[in-house]
Amino acid sequence: VDKLDLNACLLARIFRRDIKEWTHPDIVAFNPELADVPVDEDMSIIVAHRVRGSSSTSSITNYLNVACPDEWSDDLVGSRITWPDDTKGCEGSGGMTDCINNDPNVIGYIDAGHGIAEGLSEIELENKDGTLLSSQEASARGGIAAAEQGALPDSVEADFSGVSLLNRPGEYTWPIVLMTYVYVRQDMTYFDDAAEASLTVAFLEA
Repeated sequence: VDKLDLNACLLARIFRRDIKEWTHPDIVAFNPELADVPVDEDMSIIVAHRVRGSSSTSSITNYLNVACPDEWSDDLVGSRITWPDDTKGCEGSGGMTDCINNDPNVIGYIDAGHGIAEGLSEIELENKDGTLLSSQEASARGGIAAAEQGALPDSVEADFSGVSLLNRPGEYTWPIVLMTYVYVRQDMTYFDDAAEASLTVAFLEA
């Protein structure tokens, strides 16, 4: 097929091995073209996951729990979880890339930048507003920045511990968006050169 459409609950059921075939009726309902796959073709799903604690594992498991808690429970959230025995462990982002490339039936997770750079195929994921899109389409339509609308505190001095950009509303919002934090001293008098201090502030405000 040219593309694969999924929602959070289907993805959760695939990852916890409730769904094991790409031609499962619930996947075909989202992807009617799969109904035309020859019956003798191997359509077994292979789930790839990171073998060590990773931010990508934390991200995908948190997202599934937020977007479909009935299918992905709290005990399956974290940077390292217990995966079903019949899943495939992969070492690091490079290992995940190899796992996905080595078998057309594999589904895994990796940060979008790395996956796009490696030429990996993306699913189209249904967001909170019901739009099916890839991360690249979301980015092109402003759907990455849209995730932060109304989600961030008004001040950089506020508490950011409860901030989550997962499964946010918006027609083109990508549902799995993370934040990167940059920590700097507020008192910049330690700079010997005032110009360096000004450039640092300009960089942070850009």
